[in-house]
Amino acid sequence: MNIIIIDDDPLVVESLKTIINANGINILAIGYDGLEAVKLYDKYRPDLMLMDIRMEKMNGIEATKEILALCQYLGWDFLKSRSITIFTLIFVL
Repeated sequence: MNIIIIDDDPLVVESLKTIINANGINILAIGYDGLEAVKLYDKYRPDLMLMDIRMEKMNGIEATKEILALCQYLGWDFLKSRSITIFTLIFVL
């Protein structure tokens, strides 16, 4: 499984990296805002994205909409065949 982490809080990113790496899962990339999320999704096409909601430049909800629009452009069969799951996580600190 290949994962991308998107969060503007470095502490959250490092915590997620520690948990994910301990379970032998591959982290493809890390981004720090919604704009990066869309670009990284388009570049890597991960199996899973872990993304915060509240971020600068573009929030996680808007980024998710952009990514789903990209998947629709590629065709919903692409989305189904890749079994892509997009999670938007809320981190309350």
